[in-house]
Parts: sequence; structure tokens; C-alpha cells
Amino acid sequence: MGVLAVCLGNRPIEGGDMPSMEIGPDGSMRRAQRRTFDGAWKAKRARILKDQSHCYICGSAVDTSVPGTDPHGPSVDHLIPVSQGGTDDPENLILTHLACNMRRGTKDIDEVRHTPQSRVW
Repeated sequence: MGVLAVCLGNRPIEGGDMPSMEIGPDGSMRRAQRRTFDGAWKAKRARILKDQSHCYICGSAVDTSVPGTDPHGPSVDHLIPVSQGGTDDPENLILTHLACNMRRGTKDIDEVRHTPQSRVW
């Protein structure tokens, strides 16, 4: 008997002997896509970490010395999610905090991006 994997946002947490599942853009459960982090992806990620310094979502500085597994650590996200046809082209990659990336999930970037508001006196 298998155990269904638990999901955190759209990221599968594997468990048991069942395939990992995730929630698709339409809300349905589907088999999780497994991404491979090959040399090309690692090079693109390194370039984003070098060229960008602030989280595209919250606007705060990203400390690249913090491990990527830490909520405040660096994460490379896609402006247009891969699940919605986005690619790994550098123009589609942005620096975020891991927590901001997880909070976003597959939402449109404009739904979650912090934009400073001016005060009306």
C-alpha cells in the first residue's frame, strides 16, 4: 500500500512508494514533474545570483551566503512559471527569497510583487 505525497504549494514532498503529486494550475492533482539541475541550469542560477541582489517579489536584499534551503536564502524563480509555458531563458529568471518563491507558487508575479505605495497627505 502506497502513501500519497504531501504537497507544499506546488512543490511535492515525497513519501512512501507512490509517485509525487502536485496541484496543477487548474487545481487538479497530477504527477509532479521532476526537474533536473544540470550544468546549464547551475550556470544560469550562478549568473542570476551574481547579477541580481534584491528579491524581485518583496524588494529586500537577498543574502547569497545563506543556504538556498533557508526561507531567507536565494532562490531563482521564473517570471512566467514553467507550468504555464515559461522557459529557463535568462530573461525569464529572477532572484527571490525561497519563502517569497514558495508563497508565490504559480500565481502571476503581479499578484504577489510588492510595489511601494506613496502616501497621500
